Amino acid sequence: MTDLLANGEYERDDGTKGRNYDAKRVFDVSQTYGKKVWERRTPPIRSALKALTTNTTVPVRLSDNVPHGIAAEYSQTDKVVYVARTAPDNDKFFAIARELARAELGDNTFLCDCAANIVCLRYGVPAKHCERIPDEVAAMDTREKRGALDMVRDTAVSAMERMDRNFTIEREKNEQERDGRG
Repeated sequence: MTDLLANGEYERDDGTKGRNYDAKRVFDVSQTYGKKVWERRTPPIRSALKALTTNTTVPVRLSDNVPHGIAAEYSQTDKVVYVARTAPDNDKFFAIARELARAELGDNTFLCDCAANIVCLRYGVPAKHCERIPDEVAAMDTREKRGALDMVRDTAVSAMERMDRNFTIEREKNEQERDGRG
């Protein structure tokens, strides 16, 4: 621990400037201790996709009938998320996360995009930020906005918790296979 002098200037009654010193106690990082903070590793995109699409609330299926330019689409009639086979993996991840959110949140694309972006940012996948807040969301009163944000958070947290469980199951399975061979 060291003392740090904080400088401050003031004007005396006679008009001259004076300087005061206020001693502050500070710590060097080497003087602190605690649990080591682990770094979150970004999983490979294929692993992230597998974790995202395992044990979902609605089935996720590959399809050749997804419209061009769309990586995934939720069908309310079939209660299935259809995924384009040829879409790039990062686009698939975002679109699947968005469409799984749509299955829970309904048809508000902005809120679904928000939930998907939270999941993307957690797992190191490029997010697809929107340019502006839609008028119907901007027109909500404070209570409605808070409720919408709560739904976005709950949907994203649910997806991330499910993914983390899937990662844990996969890691334990891999450890058992490795231990069984050795």
